[in-house]
Amino acid sequence: MRSIQAALLTAAVLGGGLSLAQDDSDDQIKYRQAVMKSLGGHFAATSLIMRDKVDFRPHLIDHARALANASINIHAVFPQGSELGETEAMAEIWEKPEEFQLKVAAAEQAADNFLRAVEADDQQQMQSAFRELGQSCKGCHDEFRMKKE
Repeated sequence: MRSIQAALLTAAVLGGGLSLAQDDSDDQIKYRQAVMKSLGGHFAATSLIMRDKVDFRPHLIDHARALANASINIHAVFPQGSELGETEAMAEIWEKPEEFQLKVAAAEQAADNFLRAVEADDQQQMQSAFRELGQSCKGCHDEFRMKKE
């Protein structure tokens, strides 16, 4: 199902359905930042639940779904032409697109694995899958995002 969603999204972007490349570069960056911030927000909320810092365990499935669904959009929000402007995205994203796509694919898979573990209500698998998800995010940020000062 997720591969179908990803294929449809890719076809829409490449076919002009979403036409991100035609948008103003600043707006593309703002949109990308909003998507990535939403991922970060869901990850942070999930982390608090997973570490038993808050008692919102019933919300975990919603955050897991949001992470899995939003992760399939990562590749689409970095089109050519959006590397200019106020952004923490490093030029390597566009200079090494194959490497970047491998990192994005790992994050997508990790988010899907976490969702499956949450759906199965397998606590041990949830912990492992959440760790994997965090590592995939960090791996991409380490190579393709400027360090915050």
